[in-house]
Amino acid sequence: MARQERGELARGEGDQGRLGREHMFETNDGKRSFAAGDRIVFLENNRELGVKNGMLGTVASVEEGRIAATLDGKGRNGEDRLVTVSTDSYGAIDHGYATQRSTKPKGRPSIGHSSWRRGRWTGI
Repeated sequence: MARQERGELARGEGDQGRLGREHMFETNDGKRSFAAGDRIVFLENNRELGVKNGMLGTVASVEEGRIAATLDGKGRNGEDRLVTVSTDSYGAIDHGYATQRSTKPKGRPSIGHSSWRRGRWTGI
């Protein structure tokens, strides 16, 4: 029987795999377990770390109290950006597999003059 069928993947059980051992961290949203290769999202701006809300990265390594992650995209110098997070001082992290990035709408909706006059009474 596969690990997925036994529910081990959902519970984080079973062997630690080839990527390395996972560690449990207390985040702002509760306990989370991270291992090398996991996707991660930063949930608050932090100038010292050089991260902004919504930035994504891949966990490079984990150890007790620290996570090192390579941020998506290149730095100004064209090189990878590696940040090391002390989980004691920054807990605004979570798994970044199913994040949804929102963008501001661009432009205005194309509504004709007559539609606009009718729409103001119906709330569009």
